[in-house]
Amino acid sequence: MDMLAYLTELIKTRKEVGIPGLGTIYKKKSPGRYDAETHSFLPPSYVLDFSSEVREQALLIDHICKKRNISPDAATYYVDEFSDEIKRQLEEHQEASFYPLGTLYQKSETLSFKPVNDQNFGFDFYGLPPVKEEA
Repeated sequence: MDMLAYLTELIKTRKEVGIPGLGTIYKKKSPGRYDAETHSFLPPSYVLDFSSEVREQALLIDHICKKRNISPDAATYYVDEFSDEIKRQLEEHQEASFYPLGTLYQKSETLSFKPVNDQNFGFDFYGLPPVKEEA
């Protein structure tokens, strides 16, 4: 079962998605800013981040139940298997791929998340492009 596809679907429409036994992937708002390197104003956007605290843990299980037409117990089993596999990867390699979302890293008992660049997980700028500064 492609759990990362379900996570990607959910994070596009939700602010946070909990993974029971692992943590929560959430959108952190990045405000609009001026980029001195490109001399342009960048609109507000979202950046993915990870928290070890599990919030919204029923959302993923409910989504899998609806998509696969399976019982909550079966969906919970698949989520637990996914969490165990990620934990195993973290123990062996100190990182686990969450492609296309990013990579989860373990640094001395704490988990950190590095999102993939050029993500499109929601914007609050009404479709306006970055604005270049004229000299």
